Amino acid sequence: SQRHSRKPLLLFSNQSKHVAYPIAFDTILLSRTYEDPNKNHLFSILDSDGVTRMYRSVQHYIEAQKALFFATLDTLTEEQRQENKQKYFRILKMSKLKDIQSVRLAGFKVETWYDSPQIIEAAVHGTYAKFLLNEDLNALLRHLRVFFVEVTGTKYAFWGNGMNSSDLIAQIRNREPIDKSSWPGFNHYGKILARVQFELQKKHAKPAAAAVKAILPRPAVVVADKKEELDEDDWQLTV
Repeated sequence: SQRHSRKPLLLFSNQSKHVAYPIAFDTILLSRTYEDPNKNHLFSILDSDGVTRMYRSVQHYIEAQKALFFATLDTLTEEQRQENKQKYFRILKMSKLKDIQSVRLAGFKVETWYDSPQIIEAAVHGTYAKFLLNEDLNALLRHLRVFFVEVTGTKYAFWGNGMNSSDLIAQIRNREPIDKSSWPGFNHYGKILARVQFELQKKHAKPAAAAVKAILPRPAVVVADKKEELDEDDWQLTV
């Protein structure tokens, strides 16, 4: 039967998890919620109003853009839009992500936000700025040769694949065929990382072959559009 292209399956979430390969690092570096350990702002973005603003994480930027979206939504009342505009500026000044995510927007409906193109746009712009403006993170993302999978449970099926990491790991260890089309979630953030990675790679010259060989593993887990049986040598767990 025809074989599908394969890449190591790299699982990440907003929890620290160290991996030995494709290159030794903590997978939390890839997450939307990663913040600078020294509590500095992680990146800056020139916003639509012409002001350059600082953000502590990709999720901080997404939350700010969500407030801005509901501050301009024409289906809300003027009073609701003004309230959300005030909350937008409040979010910009906040430092703790837990507090930022607890801000309740007037007239907020999760399906309205998830159905809007602005949510993906915000995640792409924030992620691109994060990796573009941080040299070490930039190099890390460019050199990974993996299929990115956010595993943050069923609660975040929009961003992740809708599974708990333990369930997916169990499938891998049991040598069950990996069929991403059957995942209950969309894995949007995994796809966004791949998109940003592609853009960053276009901006840089390819690394020397010797350097690539030193950091790349042999294939770990096949991720295919259709189920397929895997060779025994493919089953190296990348989590």
